[in-house]
Amino acid sequence: SHATMWMLPALWLLTGPSMALVQKPPHILLVLVDDFGWGNVGFHRPDDHGEEVRTPTLDALAKDGIILDRHYVAPMCTPTRSAMQSGRIPLHVQPMLAGPCVAEGGLYRNMTGMAEKLKLGGYSTHTVGKWDAGMATPTHIPKGRGYDTSFGYFGHGNWLWTEATWEGSYDRMGPLPGIDIIDLWDTDKPAYGQNGTGVFEEWIFREKLDAILDN
Repeated sequence: SHATMWMLPALWLLTGPSMALVQKPPHILLVLVDDFGWGNVGFHRPDDHGEEVRTPTLDALAKDGIILDRHYVAPMCTPTRSAMQSGRIPLHVQPMLAGPCVAEGGLYRNMTGMAEKLKLGGYSTHTVGKWDAGMATPTHIPKGRGYDTSFGYFGHGNWLWTEATWEGSYDRMGPLPGIDIIDLWDTDKPAYGQNGTGVFEEWIFREKLDAILDN
C-alpha cells in the first residue's frame, strides 16, 4: 500500500511506501489555489454566517487542525509555485511572472524540488492541475522534477472547457478566445483526446485525482 500528494489548480499528491516492519508514513495532500483571498473562506468571516461565502468542509478542517495565516506569498503564480516546489522564498527562486517555455522560467534546474526529496523517502508522487513552474525542457516539467505522474497544464492558465491556452487580460483587455494552442499534458506527453470533451476542466482533474487515491 502507498501513502500519497497533489496539487489542484495544482494538486500535489505524494504517497508513502509500505514496509512490513516500518510504520507506514502518512499521506500528504497539498492544495495550492490561485487568486484565493483572505475572505474566501468561512472561518475568516465569522460575522457573515454563510450568507455570502460557504465553505463548510474547509471550515471543519480549520476547526480540527491548525490555521497558519502569517505566511508570505507572491502575488503571481510562477513565483508562488516555484517557491512552493523549492521551499525557498520567491525572491530567491523566481521573482517574475516568467513564460513557461523560457529556460529561466519557473524553478531553476540547479534547485531541488520537494518531490525529488520525497522520492528519497519512499513516497510516490503525483500532481494534478496547474504546474506553471517551467516546461522549457523535459527536466523542467513535473516528471523531471520527481513526480511519477502528472496531469494538467504547464502555463499560466487555460480555458476550462477547451483546454486551450489563455492569453488574455495582460493589457487590461478581455480574454482572447480563438487561441488554438492546447495546453493539457499527461505526464510527459500531450493528453490527446482528453481536451474539448465538453466536461468542465475541474471535474476532469477531480476524476484523475480520485483515480490516484483509489490506487
